[in-house]
Amino acid sequence: MKPNKRCSECGVEFYQPPCNARVKFCSRKCYHENRRKWKLSEEWKKNISDGVKKNLPSTAIKKGQQLSPETQFKTGEHLGETHPKWTGGEFAYRRIIERSKRKRACELCGITEKEKRLLVHHIDCDRKNNILDNLMFLCDLCHVRLHRKLRDNNII
Repeated sequence: MKPNKRCSECGVEFYQPPCNARVKFCSRKCYHENRRKWKLSEEWKKNISDGVKKNLPSTAIKKGQQLSPETQFKTGEHLGETHPKWTGGEFAYRRIIERSKRKRACELCGITEKEKRLLVHHIDCDRKNNILDNLMFLCDLCHVRLHRKLRDNNII
């Protein structure tokens, strides 16, 4: 194919189909080289910085770091029962068991997480009791069987 464009970065001629008429560079390398030269105004830098601060993921906070009320995360834990999304810690069990050093396998049949999806089961059937000893990994099938057995025996 006959070259129909000239790269804005290196000047090499290249062919670009009409559907990609906006492309100005012959390769990603040239695009990124050119992008390094772009200058952002101080206002843009401030806007980007403010946007990042307001939308930080929870993993970006360091232990003991204090944030202003505008950037405080709306998980509910810091506000307790007053926040509409606070569930009383009911769904914290998944994080608790995943942080433990337990083997990630079904505790009844031994199937690993790679073979089947694992669920977290509360032994005493109380979803608010998130003590590690009350939690266990189960595969889908074992979890259904266990709940069926508990239902048949009128335990739950």
